[in-house]
Amino acid sequence: MIILKTNNYKDNRESAGGDPTSTAKIILFFIKAYQKTLSPDHGAAGYFTAHQKCRYYPSCSEYCRQSIEKYGVAKGLYSGAKRIARCHPWHEGGYDPVK
Repeated sequence: MIILKTNNYKDNRESAGGDPTSTAKIILFFIKAYQKTLSPDHGAAGYFTAHQKCRYYPSCSEYCRQSIEKYGVAKGLYSGAKRIARCHPWHEGGYDPVK
């Protein structure tokens, strides 16, 4: 008698492109909380800031949120950090969707 053991690694890894894991849900919650409160583009803090809004579309927080939903936590946070690193006065910005 042969017994085949199958491993379901879905529970042990971050889902990429599927349903978000609990870690992803927590991070996405904090991103949404930031967007609704402190973000000059999305939240209430935008009414109190006089400086220019985000130079990219979508904004860096929205880009990070979309990236986490598409690729999972590790790759999503990495691509979000790369996007934030590109955000400086000498970069023209513009439309930069999640690839």
